[in-house]
Amino acid sequence: MLTLNRVTVYQNMRLDAVSSVYRRRHSTSKLDVYRPCLQTRWGKGCYKVIQLYREIAEQCYSGTYDMVNEWAQQQRFEPAPNTLSVVNSQ
Repeated sequence: MLTLNRVTVYQNMRLDAVSSVYRRRHSTSKLDVYRPCLQTRWGKGCYKVIQLYREIAEQCYSGTYDMVNEWAQQQRFEPAPNTLSVVNSQ
């Protein structure tokens, strides 16, 4: 007989329900066309979302500021692709 704590079972059930709500399928976005431009500007040190938004809006971007802000948040928490991680070797 498998014995599990009732609290553990309820927590896992709740996590499964929450994760299915927040799980997104990757689909195309209005921002996709402008990602290379955003990545270039980000790489050059432009981290102000409003500035990035205005620049792509001038290029006919019709998406929202919030989409650009969400993209910027992801950039802040992901290491740059050319960044090497330093490992303390002792």
